[in-house]
Formats: sequence, structure tokens, C-alpha cells
Amino acid sequence: MLLTFNVLGRAKTDRLMALAARLRRLAVVLDNEVVARELSEAGARHGADVRFLIECDTGFGRNGVQTPEAALDLARVALKLPRLAFEGLMTFPNRDPGTREFFTRALELFKRAGIPVPVVSGGGTPSLFRAQEIPMLTEHRAGTYIFNDAMVVASGTATKGRHRRRHEGADVGSIHGQGLRPRPRISGGGRHEPLRGARHRGPLRVPHAAGRR
Repeated sequence: MLLTFNVLGRAKTDRLMALAARLRRLAVVLDNEVVARELSEAGARHGADVRFLIECDTGFGRNGVQTPEAALDLARVALKLPRLAFEGLMTFPNRDPGTREFFTRALELFKRAGIPVPVVSGGGTPSLFRAQEIPMLTEHRAGTYIFNDAMVVASGTATKGRHRRRHEGADVGSIHGQGLRPRPRISGGGRHEPLRGARHRGPLRVPHAAGRR
């Protein structure tokens, strides 16, 4: 599981650590030193490492470090803190050519610094169908695809008919794009077996095998 937002404050970081203890793998993102230090302190309190990715603003102007150099600087700071385990870089959404150029430069810098970057995470439902144009991505997060809401329809990624059908249920699947290593994700649509219970208000039951990470 990857939480793609900054977790800040002792109450929230303690809840994060409690959740991490229940999962095989949980990673978070951060884009500043304040969050890095709070996560480090939480890891130390609970005696467990916190896996993290550095969020990068590759052109959308929302969250994330602003330059590849800033990504490297933040990684260096975080790696000096106890109980933090660097796993890679992430962005939302992919914006070509900005995302490709940002990650190309960042990976060059990290390689020179001798810091492995095992995960490069892209995102955005509309940008899924061009993810193969950013070859360094190792995964893609297509979250809104499970709903195909008005924003996705407006982007031309889905039609109104498909938008209605997405509310019928959800599927468990994997993304297999050119240049992407398949990584299981919860997604909507596809040809997989629909999950039961998507219409009622109770919790959505995910098949056990699909939830292993």
C-alpha cells in the first residue's frame, strides 16, 4: 500500500505506524524535511522502519519538490534520519514531457550519488494510456478509474456509458503497460471477476491473494 500524501502530527503518525504493523508493506510520500523528521520520530517510537517515496512536482503545480536537485537533497537529509527507508520517487499526474524530463534528470543525479531508486511511481487515470512514453516508470496509480467520474469523462478517457457501468462494481487487476513492470493495484473495470458487495454500504471485501503486497 502507498499513501500518496504527507502524514504530519503525532496522532496521525502513530496511527500510520499501527496500520503499517498490520500490513505486509506500507509506504508513504513526503516532500519536505518537517514531514521526514516526524516520520523518523514515529518510526523510532514504534521500533519500525518507515518506507517512503519523495513526491515530485513534474508540472502540475500541486505538491512535491520542485526540482530533481531538491529531490536528491531531501533524500540525503532523510537518509541520515533513523528509521527512514528510501524507496523511490513519485508524481501526480504524469505530464509529458515534464515528467519524463524531471525523472530523467533525477535518476541521473541519484545514480551519481550512489542512491538506488527502486520505484518510480506515476499517476493519473487520463495519463494511464500514455504511461509507456515515460519508460522509467515502474508503476502507475490510476485511482479515479474505479469511478470514471465526471472529470474522467470530461478528459475523454471514458464515455458516459462506461461512467455509469463503473458504479456497478470494482475489479482487482494489474497494469501491464509497455515499459511498466506489472504491480497489482485495485482498479475499476477490466475483465476480471467483479468484487461482490460494491453496491451496499458495508466494507468492500478484497480477495486475500489480491491484497498481498
